[in-house]
Amino acid sequence: MSGFVRRCDACGAEVVVRRWHRRRPAKCLECGAALEVVPLDFAPFDVADESDRRGAEQMESWLALSVLAGCCMPIPAGVWWWASGAIGRARDEGRAPLPILLRLRVLAIVAVAIELSVWAIFLGRR
Repeated sequence: MSGFVRRCDACGAEVVVRRWHRRRPAKCLECGAALEVVPLDFAPFDVADESDRRGAEQMESWLALSVLAGCCMPIPAGVWWWASGAIGRARDEGRAPLPILLRLRVLAIVAVAIELSVWAIFLGRR
């Protein structure tokens, strides 16, 4: 579910204003202050979230393939680059990146480190 992140005027906490807040006032979860909600257009954010979600599913598949194939180092590096780009685009557009993208980026860099270690051990024994 998409939403806009807004700062509370009273305490400065981040509040996510969701689609269902269009007709109702939003409240800050920290201090309980009422937040004014202007008419929102969620369509561009829904489309962007959907494209990020599809990309994340593809990234998961490529990362799983890399693990199954065993030490295909360019694949996790590519997934890390792809996820970092998607996260950067989301932040540039003022959206919160999908949590799966953040996790995939960490998993990809861990996979790169493990695969580099395996290759170093393999080449060191030769």
